Amino acid sequence: MKAKSAGSRPPDKKIILWTIIPVVGLIAFFALLYWNAFNAPFQRDEGAFSYSAWLLRQGDVPYVNSFEQKPPMIIYTYLLGQLINPAALWMPRVLTAISLFCIALLTGVIAWREYGKKAGIASMFLVLPMLLFPFLAPFAANTEQFMLLPLLGLLVLYLFNRTKGDNRTWFWGGGLSALAVLYKPTALLLILYIFINWIFDLIKEKRAPAVIMQSALSAFIGCAVASALILGYLMGKGAAGALWELVVVYNLVYARSFGLSFSSFLFYLEKFWHYWWVLFIFSAWSLYWRPGRFWFYAGLIVIALLTVFPAPSGLGYYYLLVMPFWAIIIAAGISSIADLIKEKFGWGYASPVLAAAAIMIMLYPIHQQFFLSPAKLTEWVYGTVNPFIESAEVARHVRDLTRPQDRIFVAGSEPQIYYYAQRRSASRFIITYPLNLRTIDREFYQKQAIGELKQNPPRVIVVSRRPYSGLWEPGSPTYFIDYLTKTLNERYQLVGGIVWKEGDRYIWQDIIGGEDLPAVSFLVFKRNG
Repeated sequence: MKAKSAGSRPPDKKIILWTIIPVVGLIAFFALLYWNAFNAPFQRDEGAFSYSAWLLRQGDVPYVNSFEQKPPMIIYTYLLGQLINPAALWMPRVLTAISLFCIALLTGVIAWREYGKKAGIASMFLVLPMLLFPFLAPFAANTEQFMLLPLLGLLVLYLFNRTKGDNRTWFWGGGLSALAVLYKPTALLLILYIFINWIFDLIKEKRAPAVIMQSALSAFIGCAVASALILGYLMGKGAAGALWELVVVYNLVYARSFGLSFSSFLFYLEKFWHYWWVLFIFSAWSLYWRPGRFWFYAGLIVIALLTVFPAPSGLGYYYLLVMPFWAIIIAAGISSIADLIKEKFGWGYASPVLAAAAIMIMLYPIHQQFFLSPAKLTEWVYGTVNPFIESAEVARHVRDLTRPQDRIFVAGSEPQIYYYAQRRSASRFIITYPLNLRTIDREFYQKQAIGELKQNPPRVIVVSRRPYSGLWEPGSPTYFIDYLTKTLNERYQLVGGIVWKEGDRYIWQDIIGGEDLPAVSFLVFKRNG
């Protein structure tokens, strides 16, 4: 009888079990964690990104026509969602879901490569609830959820080519680096750390200096090419100066305005310890056991923490940068403990049991999350002090009060209203935070906003009365708030607003009385004549 060739052998059933079943399980687990986020109302960052992408579709230029602090990749991502389905508000969340799922897969690939298949599978399931921890406000389609994907892609390239001076690999590594930074510059230090380790690995392999120089040059060229492709359109539209002003100069001033207080870091550390104490146990075991290349991943965690620890307590999504690297360390600890159990007791299923137990401990305190409607999920994460869930209702009335060519102004930091209403802002200040944050530019920005409103008198002005909207802060110059108050009194009439009632429900009222004001989140004014 003729023997079967090696190519005709049926696939190993164990390989199928170790690949298909975990991926299917991961999909189901992710669906449980994220199902009610797809149709949740936009928060203000999503509103700004959506509006800037909409401006591109209208032929306008973000940064020039909208005060946007983030680099352009997030705007292009939202633009992609709008091009796929212009009427679907949930498209950015679909793209986020794809990105998060791929981040989990890449985390598993890295852990599998370093610490074996048990660690790889455990890390995939661990990183998802870590990335979707409610205190990190993770359900929005924000920059971190996209920036992590090219960053982990770079790490995968490094791990599989550590000792190779392959110019093509370094070129793609440079391209992925540019992609990550042009989502959010907080990736920069981690990228430098990876490349420095990569160069030292080549030196240890006694690669010729010429090979190392060619590799570094290839990475630089890859970065330059990707940057040119991403920035070229905006440069051609004359947005270079505005982009530099907002993404680089203003962001540096913005970061300094918060200082280097440890209070927010301690706030999140307390939350992690309170809800995730079990993860600290596995992390401590990894520190004691110190698996191979432990210090490399510890370095990634430390650099990520140094990058994000000054983040204010309301901006927990900064800490998403830490989660994949921490999940790898935790999974390494679980795999090590499972190996000891197998060695002593002959039981080979300790790894999935330990990982499942850790996940249950993480999820039980927040189990109500899985039963909330999309609107209630937003309210649960952000509270009603942020006027997100009622913004669409306000935008509907604004749309009815205006024509497509009319300009409007939202006095506050709720740019989602511009996008919901599909109306242009009368000022590039689609958020009012820059007018009040303690920076050297706030007085200049206030006067600039006043000049723009005089030049383009808005048909409708929406006033946010919620404290986190940043319309005015104590100690801020009063040029803008005085002008706004005077203008509303002289040229506009109140046509309605959102009033919150008992039972956490809101309604639109055409007539707002003085007794309603404490419960009002938005007031809408229309210009006379």
